[in-house]
This record gives sequence, structure tokens and C-alpha cells, in this order.
Amino acid sequence: IQRVIYRQSLLEERSERFTQRYANDRNLLQAQLEYMRVRRTFLIWMMMRTGLRPAELVQMSVKDHENILTTRTLMIPTKKRRREVAPMRRFPILLDAATVVYRYLLSRTAYCDVLKWAGLGPEPGTGFFLTLEGKPIKKTSLEKDFERLVVLAGYKDTQACLSMFRHRFITYEVTVHLKEFIDKSGKSRQMMTDID
Repeated sequence: IQRVIYRQSLLEERSERFTQRYANDRNLLQAQLEYMRVRRTFLIWMMMRTGLRPAELVQMSVKDHENILTTRTLMIPTKKRRREVAPMRRFPILLDAATVVYRYLLSRTAYCDVLKWAGLGPEPGTGFFLTLEGKPIKKTSLEKDFERLVVLAGYKDTQACLSMFRHRFITYEVTVHLKEFIDKSGKSRQMMTDID
């Protein structure tokens, strides 16, 4: 999937029909291809490292992350509680992860600047992820985009969706905690009881 993301950002990999729409503005086309590469790469990075739901991801606010290098905390709206306003969850991260978030936000701002320069009037609001027009992306659009990447990567008969990143993240977390428990308790896997 990551190789497909990269290939999709190359002008020569895009169809003539796609590039023809931008015959008069190659700079805009390059900016869009680059933003899509950055957005998709960051999406995968976030999903792998946080285990959040796609609905939580699209509701994250840029304003909550303006000082990410200082706070080193992701502010994630928790959607499971089914409240009208999702309660915020603090997700501490290390400086290297905060730097990845910061670089993505810089790319997002740069893309909005290109859209303004092209006279397209983006309306990004506080949404983390944007459409090609510079508006906050909807959860369904983000999921459809990922589905297209999955198909382009050749996974036609394989179930792959954004929620699978969540399941993988949770599995890793449980594994880490089980290893810690085994190390601290001195029990082996065979000695563990149902209560353990």
C-alpha cells in the first residue's frame, strides 16, 4: 500500500485523462499529487500508531495540535461513547512522533497556500485531513480512498479496511501487557490462570 501511495504521487503514473484536467496548471497538479501522498502516508502512520477509529481521525482538530512539538500529546475525540460531543482523549507521544505530526500539518498549510494562490479558495476549517479542494474530508471519503489504494496494491480478494489497523494496534498492546505480566509475575504461559 505504501508503494502504491508513492506511485500515485508520480505524474507519469497518472492517466492522461487525469492529467489533462490540469493542462493549464501543472503546479497545481504537482501540489495535489504531493498533498495526496503526504495525506495518505500520514493516515497510515496515524492508524498504525494510535489504533483510533476513522471517525475519530477526521474529527481531530488542527487547533488542538498547533503546539504538538511542545505538548507531545494527540487530542483524540472518542466516538465510542455515542455522545453528541465526543469526549477528548489525551494520547501522549514521543518527540519523533510529534515531529511527524508537525511536518504533516506544515504540508497541509502549504497545500492550502497553493490552493489560495491558484484562486480556488480552500475552506480547511480545523479538519486534519483535506479533500483536493481544501475542505475537511468526510470519514466515508477517507475510507473510499483507502479502499482504492487496497485495490491498486493488488488486494482484490483480501479483506482490508482502516479498522484492521485498530485491531492490529490492540493486539500489539495486549501482547506487550501480557509479556510484562509474565516477566513481573514469574509465571509462564502454561501457568497462567483464567483470572490472570
